[in-house]
Amino acid sequence: MPGQFVSIHIARADKIVRRNFSIANPPNGNAELELACAYVLNGLATTLLSNLKLGEAVDISGPYGLLVLKEEKPKRYVFVSTGTGITPYRSMLPELARRLDSRPELEVVVLFGARSLEELLYVDEFLAFAKDRPRFRYVAALSRECPPDLHFAAKGYVQHQFQSLNLKPGEDLVYLCGNPNMIDESFNALLELGFDRKDIRREKYISAP
Repeated sequence: MPGQFVSIHIARADKIVRRNFSIANPPNGNAELELACAYVLNGLATTLLSNLKLGEAVDISGPYGLLVLKEEKPKRYVFVSTGTGITPYRSMLPELARRLDSRPELEVVVLFGARSLEELLYVDEFLAFAKDRPRFRYVAALSRECPPDLHFAAKGYVQHQFQSLNLKPGEDLVYLCGNPNMIDESFNALLELGFDRKDIRREKYISAP
């Protein structure tokens, strides 16, 4: 289902280590998976994936995860992410298109945090999706370098953009995916705004050697 992840199993001398990656592409019927991997110096997954040769096999299991679109009817979806945490939302785009077409009252916001414009993943795809859908909004929160003439960007961290979104507990359904510090800070901020825990969904990405 869009929003789920797979685990890559990496053999070490004494055990099998798992690294989790959200699936970046929508289900396509042919078992093809696209993954986005953040580079970690000497990281197990980085080393394995960067040294793969065409045709080599990798052990994976899954899919897993509950960061999926259920049969609910919020007035607005708010998808918050940093880094490769944007990938599950990319996989949801076809289903979001269907829901936007069938529910004229629905709105969707994707809020993606990065340090600079160069770190934005899939930005052209999200902007193209938003171009034909006025109720879909893409906002890039850039913490270090934010060009002043960029219509889809704002200066600062993603969790600092909540005020500008006019979030409404009981109407908005918020998804959080990416850096665990961002998720913890965002989760606590949403609780302070009056959100119920059931209206906040989380998936933490932890980089490990």
